[in-house]
Amino acid sequence: MARNGLGPDPWSAWTACLTPPPVGRTLPVRGRPAPQRPLTGPAPYPRTRGVRPTPSSLPRDWWGPHWSPPRPRSIVELLRAGSLDSELAALLWLWLEARLPVVIAAGPPLAGKSTLLTALLAFLPTDARRFFLQGAAEDFRWLPEAEALGWHRPASSAESTGAEPSPRERRLAAADPARAYLLAAELSDHLAAYTWGEAARLLVRAAGRGYGFGATIHAESLGEVLEQLQARPVGLSADELRSLGIVLVLGVARADQPRPAPWWDAEPAAPRRRVVAAHYVRPLERDAGGHLRRRPPAVLTTWEPEGDRFEHFAWGVLPELAERVGRAAADFERERARRAAFLGQLVTGPRTSPGEVAEAIAAFARPVDEPVRPDRSLRPSPA
Repeated sequence: MARNGLGPDPWSAWTACLTPPPVGRTLPVRGRPAPQRPLTGPAPYPRTRGVRPTPSSLPRDWWGPHWSPPRPRSIVELLRAGSLDSELAALLWLWLEARLPVVIAAGPPLAGKSTLLTALLAFLPTDARRFFLQGAAEDFRWLPEAEALGWHRPASSAESTGAEPSPRERRLAAADPARAYLLAAELSDHLAAYTWGEAARLLVRAAGRGYGFGATIHAESLGEVLEQLQARPVGLSADELRSLGIVLVLGVARADQPRPAPWWDAEPAAPRRRVVAAHYVRPLERDAGGHLRRRPPAVLTTWEPEGDRFEHFAWGVLPELAERVGRAAADFERERARRAAFLGQLVTGPRTSPGEVAEAIAAFARPVDEPVRPDRSLRPSPA
């Protein structure tokens, strides 16, 4: 299996699915040309005084090389389809409500990575500000910590954006870590709209400064995710990769085949998309003596093909998850059960569209005396 999660001959199978054929210039991607739209038309991400406004809809290139954007699916539709269950969805709800990082991984293209990430965004707080990264065009002028995190702005970017903003202007234009959620359509070099190299490195490092983020990546396991992000040109260290938060791995199988098949051999008319594994990547910790602890990732959920069911193991790290989202362990478990029941009601109810589900989630009552105080710092406390 190739490092990017593609099979022995994925390119012909992928391009055969694109109708009409791709037009515009092509870029070399690991020895193969990548279809790309002509570089014409208005910029997909408007800016105001250096700050990207919160969009009411997703950016043009969010869905990748599609000639017409697919219809977004709600988390209720994905629950009905069996992509995940209400217990895992409730845990992810609490996780994203605290604006913590999540990465969706899958080997094949068109496996549903962007669909799942888009559905999960309904769990963000209503006051969260979504910052969509611009891929190769991203200059991070709106992020005050960019230089401290190792960002080197290209000279062409500095020339095109004019004079360097003053410290005061930078702070006025800054994304507040307490509200911001950074979003990358994909961590790869497949398209210019995707985030890779130095920009991907900065994105993950920003989590250590309190920024949450969501992203997708081509990988069939957590090990492949870590391998790709640790290798050049991203070059994250093993400790920096501990900022990834929760990593969900998607698999695709034919309706008549219990186990995930090679994606190019799957039946496109009736695929089964499942979260085959959910991992919690533990941050750096200190023990009682002040020594650094580097514990391995924990498995939260796995999918069992026989019986098409999910096995959950989050109970083993429940106190850790509760601490990350700013709750007591008992409160975390109680709230997860309450939200799982609520999602179950939505699944059996009439409201299924993304807008209707987002409104229902936003209106979900949370007791006033139970505020969310997430632990946003991934840096170990001093000894």
